[in-house]
Amino acid sequence: MGRRNNEGLEKSSIYKARKSGGMKHTGSYAGMTEDAAQRSRWTFCEAVTGIILAGGKSSRMGRNKALLDFGGRRIIEHTVDLFKSIFPEVILVTNTPEEYANPGIKTVADIFPGKGSLGGIYTGLFHSSHDYSFIASCDMPFLRRELIEFLISLKDGYDVVVPRLKDGHEPLHAVYSKKCINKIEEMINKEDLRIIGFYPEVSVKEVTEDELAPYISGPSPFVNINTPEEYEDAVNKTTL
Repeated sequence: MGRRNNEGLEKSSIYKARKSGGMKHTGSYAGMTEDAAQRSRWTFCEAVTGIILAGGKSSRMGRNKALLDFGGRRIIEHTVDLFKSIFPEVILVTNTPEEYANPGIKTVADIFPGKGSLGGIYTGLFHSSHDYSFIASCDMPFLRRELIEFLISLKDGYDVVVPRLKDGHEPLHAVYSKKCINKIEEMINKEDLRIIGFYPEVSVKEVTEDELAPYISGPSPFVNINTPEEYEDAVNKTTL
């Protein structure tokens, strides 16, 4: 499955800064001047699109997960604001745009309806104006800027940059290149909708838990909400 070495990791100035103690492990660029932080964001994200997938049926939740209240605002509002602060272009993939009142971003419908998250990834990449995109689900309340930007900083030379935890990959918190489009379409045409199913056909950088650790504190940024119980648990975590 693609390359798994640390070539991209070792080139990352963000990673080097963390390893040397030059940056604190916070949700912002603490330890850097504001000008340096802004330049760092531009360096890694100026040619990257942020894509939010909001096409799921939310059957286990019983209502649209993206519209759940979280800290007085809908989850999707938190995600949109975060993405707009990172990326020059933000795309929302949804088949129910009427549910999202004036999100202030590009909204597109699935090119291949009914093909799950893999179809959503295809649609987002198809509409993206940039070679690379960071893609996340709409039901992830603990997304962290620094982790997203770190993953983006590893993208050169790879078609996918994806966290790999002990339980497996996190394909809905990952960076994808437009070079993936043809392989994804092949999977869709075969009715194989596993997101990681096309990974062996492209160049993949798997980011290990040890590499991710400096960017994670508090609730896991990979948490997604599928059931009322998971929603209650996530809300409780914000009050601890």
